[in-house]
Amino acid sequence: MRLFKNKKAMDYSAFLVIIVAIVVVFLVIQLYAKLDVFKMRIGEQEVVLMNAYQEGDKLMLFVDQSAKYSVYKALGDIAFNAGFIFQNEPCGVIGPLPLKDITGRYPFWFKDNKKCYQDIDFYQIFEHYLNFNLDFYFSKYPSYIPRDNYEFVVSKNEILGIPVKPISLPLIAPADKKEHYGEVMSVVLKEFDAIGIGIYVVRPSFRVDADALLDDFSSLPSKVDALLECVHSSGIDECVKEISTQEVEWLFEKIPDTETYVFDVKMNNLDNPFDSDPVVIRFALENPLNFYFVPNF
Repeated sequence: MRLFKNKKAMDYSAFLVIIVAIVVVFLVIQLYAKLDVFKMRIGEQEVVLMNAYQEGDKLMLFVDQSAKYSVYKALGDIAFNAGFIFQNEPCGVIGPLPLKDITGRYPFWFKDNKKCYQDIDFYQIFEHYLNFNLDFYFSKYPSYIPRDNYEFVVSKNEILGIPVKPISLPLIAPADKKEHYGEVMSVVLKEFDAIGIGIYVVRPSFRVDADALLDDFSSLPSKVDALLECVHSSGIDECVKEISTQEVEWLFEKIPDTETYVFDVKMNNLDNPFDSDPVVIRFALENPLNFYFVPNF
């Protein structure tokens, strides 16, 4: 068996190989000269994206931890301000008081025969202080986190925070490679108002497993209503005993030479992992024995 060779065909194939090689070399030179892509290391762009992922994880962890601190700080703020916004107490404040068993700052809940606590919404005031404390912690983060950006869902055993607006993290190119992304960066700056080669968007919601006991807080005004009616027929000691429980403990003391009583109401069933002391809501009642009420017939 003999193998026949076509010399012209072989010469043509060699010619094509040479032409292709010349074209490839020409394209490589053009790419190197115009785009300079070969100065970028393999995986460089992927590293930029991974850095953004890591920054997003750090931000979500920060939001989660800030939420845990903010929830319990908000409950402490409610107690310290007796359910009011600080320095917006409708009937004023008494204290601090150097008494034997009770010390502190006491907003009036009853003064001049007026119930100053009737408009308190403990759920609304909790959201106010929770948002306030979140914004305080967010201001400490190196990247910008939008303020007043959460809607809250408060249930018996958990508090959920859902962001209204997402957070955009810029994809930052290496400093020595920014010149290769000039056109891309100009588009990103125009479209997203961010300096980088793109943006990575995160929505850092949070969930805090905690019983804020807002129902117990919300029951306090009705307890004071009962107390003001009770003192007309019984002594204040007996009336306080009727409304005090092991979980929500009522302590009081009369300020000497006045008709004002100050109360410490301890939320003994509120477990605060960041503070061993119980949450105590403090308020004052001026001359409760002279409260005028119209009995229901």
